Amino acid sequence: MKLILLIVSTIFVASSCHSEYEEVINGLSENHVMLYESMGKEDYLNYFNLTEADYQIKVKEYAQAVESFYNSDKELLDYLLTFESDTNTISNWISTPNPLSSSLNEGDLFSNSRAALILVDNFLLNEGSNHISKNRKIDISYPELKEFYKKNKIENLSQIRKNYKKLIRNK
Repeated sequence: MKLILLIVSTIFVASSCHSEYEEVINGLSENHVMLYESMGKEDYLNYFNLTEADYQIKVKEYAQAVESFYNSDKELLDYLLTFESDTNTISNWISTPNPLSSSLNEGDLFSNSRAALILVDNFLLNEGSNHISKNRKIDISYPELKEFYKKNKIENLSQIRKNYKKLIRNK
């Protein structure tokens, strides 16, 4: 009976951690607030069906999501690595394409798999930043990242970040 309770409680804790990270990552989807200036106030508010007050709330929600992202613990990496095979879903965690523009760039079509790699890179390199960067070229693959994390998982987050910076510098 004790074993069953231990297994159930372990599953519950793992599940609640994943939902915490899911909430943080989903909050990054509010990045469309970055389109406000490029689209223009009127077009932006009309397209996203928002009032100016709604927009201000979304700006705060996005800023909070970015802050929560960078303040997450190292187990966020475990969560992000689960997206390795999610190559069919277009992600909006990094950026939202301008719906009024006829042009797209690579960053507008990232899969969840690619977006998760970019988020890992941002998380490990840009501690304390107030935005998510999609513009840095990422030269690390999932197998390399998994191997790196396996070797460094016992370290605290600060040390993992230092070791990742060394790894990236040496590539």
